[in-house]
Amino acid sequence: MQSGVRRWAVAVDVYARIRDDIVSGALGPGAPLVEVVTAQRYGVSRTPVREALRRLEQDGLVERGD
Repeated sequence: MQSGVRRWAVAVDVYARIRDDIVSGALGPGAPLVEVVTAQRYGVSRTPVREALRRLEQDGLVERGD
């Protein structure tokens, strides 16, 4: 159970960091957020990035590219 809590906490942290970078302009409009590159940027695996991007999309801060 503790690993699930840890995974959730990492996803929440990555969400907050990406959101802050979007709001501050460090990630400009239209900047691609590729999972692998974003995971490397924040020093995490792809899973919390994927979860954070999904939440950011729900919040209307990112759009999924086709």
